[in-house]
Amino acid sequence: GGPPGFNRSRAGSGSVESSSATGASTNSAAASSSKKHKASLRREGGLIEKLFGDTVSSEAKRAYLPSRNQQQQSVISSNLSVASGASAAAQPEAVHTRTLLTASVYHNQATGLWIATINTNQKPGATNRRNAAKYLKAFSFHTEREARESAYANAPPKMVPFTESPNCFICRGKFAVFRRPSHCRNCGVCICTSCTTAWSSKMIPETYNMKKESSVKVCKSCNFLVLAFRRALLDGQYDEAIALYNTGNINLRCPFGNIKGNEAMYPIHCAAEGGNLDLLRWLVDVHFCPISLVRTGNKKPEKENTNTPIVTSKGRSVLNIAMSKQNVEMMRYLVSEKSVSVYEIKDLSTSLKALEAVLISYPSDHFSDFDLGGEDPINFDLADNLDILDVDGDDFDDDSILSDDDLRSISGPANTSLPNKEQKEMDAMSTAAADACIICYDNSIDCVMTPCGHQICCLKCSAELANTCPVCNSQGQFIRIFKP
Repeated sequence: GGPPGFNRSRAGSGSVESSSATGASTNSAAASSSKKHKASLRREGGLIEKLFGDTVSSEAKRAYLPSRNQQQQSVISSNLSVASGASAAAQPEAVHTRTLLTASVYHNQATGLWIATINTNQKPGATNRRNAAKYLKAFSFHTEREARESAYANAPPKMVPFTESPNCFICRGKFAVFRRPSHCRNCGVCICTSCTTAWSSKMIPETYNMKKESSVKVCKSCNFLVLAFRRALLDGQYDEAIALYNTGNINLRCPFGNIKGNEAMYPIHCAAEGGNLDLLRWLVDVHFCPISLVRTGNKKPEKENTNTPIVTSKGRSVLNIAMSKQNVEMMRYLVSEKSVSVYEIKDLSTSLKALEAVLISYPSDHFSDFDLGGEDPINFDLADNLDILDVDGDDFDDDSILSDDDLRSISGPANTSLPNKEQKEMDAMSTAAADACIICYDNSIDCVMTPCGHQICCLKCSAELANTCPVCNSQGQFIRIFKP
C-alpha cells in the first residue's frame, strides 16, 4: 500500500505535528485577539470605563488630606514665633469654598426688627410668589449685624451641576454607571461614593437640608476640616481655628456629631472646654453664636423662661463647662457680660468648686485696709477733746441728731459706677466692633455695592471680590461711602 519507500509511521507523525502546530497557532491567535478585546474594553472611553469608571490611584484617593510638604511646613511654622500671628493650619489639597445662594437683609420700619431672608431654591430664577413660602426662609433680629451673621450662617451652598462636573472633585475619577455622582451637602461639589462620608442632619443648618433627611452625604474634605476645627477649639488654638474657618466650609452654629463615643458639642462648648476666652468671645461677640435658645420669629414662647441654655449631648451648658474647669475669667464673662444665670447649674459640687476658685483668685490687697496686726487707727486725741454727753439726761438735744439727708450731704452721693481703669479694661477686652467688615472684621464698612446696594465689607476687602456681590452674586462696582 503506497509508493516504494513510503513509511506509514512517519506519515502519521507528520500529520499529527501539522495539526498540533495549527492548533497552537489558533490558540495564540485567540489569546492575542482576547488581549486586544480586553485592551479595547479598558482603553479610554471603553465599555469598562463607561461602566466602572477609570482607574484612580491611591494618592488621588487621599487628596482630602493635607500634603506631606504642607504638614511639614505647618509643624515648622508652629514651632516659630511669628509676629504677624499668621496661622499654620494644615488644610486638605482639595478644598472647594462653597458659593452661597442669595440672601438679603432689610429693616422693617413697622416692627423695628431686621429681617434676614434666605433663598433655598437651587434652580436660578424659579422662585416666584406662588412658591415663595416653600423656598424662602425669613428670620428676624434686633440688630443688623445679627441678621447678617444669620444670613451668612444659614444661606445654603450652591450645588455644582452634574453636567459641569464629569469627575469626582476629590479623587478626580470619572463618573460611570456604577460610580454614581452625589452632592456634598456642605459645600456643593460632585463626589463619588468612595469619597463621601455620612453626617447627621443636625451637623448642617436646616436650610441646607430641604429634603428633611436624617443623614446627609458630605465630602471627606469637609469632614477633615470639621474634625480639625473641633480639635483646634478643644486645644485652644486661636490662630489655627481662624484659618480653618476662613476656608468657608465651617458651620459655627451646628454641633459636632460625627465623633463616635464622645460627647456631641457645639463650637461654643468646645471653646469653653479648651479654656480659650478669646475663642469664646470670637464665637459669641463677633459671629453671634447663641449661648441659649432664642426666638427668630413672632411666635410666642410656650414657656415664660426663654433663656434655656444650649447644652451638649450630656446636658452640659457653656457655664457648666467653665465652672467645671474653674475658669474664673470665663465665668465672669458669661455671668457679668452675657447675663447667664448661675441658677441653671444643678450640680452642687461643681458650684462649690467654682466658688472656691473665684475666692482664691480674688486679690488679697482688697483687705489691706482691714489689717488688725498694726497700730489702732482710732485717733484717741480727738476722742479726749470731745465733750461726753449724758445720754440719759437733758443735755442730749434732739436738734443735734443728724438726719439721713445730712449724712448723705456729708458723705456725698454713692459711687456705684465702675472705676475708670476697670471700665477701660472691660471695653478693651470686647471684640465686637460696631458695623464691622464681614470679611476682615477689623475695619468698618465704608463702601456700597452698586446697583444692588448691599453694604457688607470695607473698601480694602472689596478688591478681593472681583466686582461681584457675595450676597446676590450680581456684577457691579464698589463705591466708597462716608458716614456722619
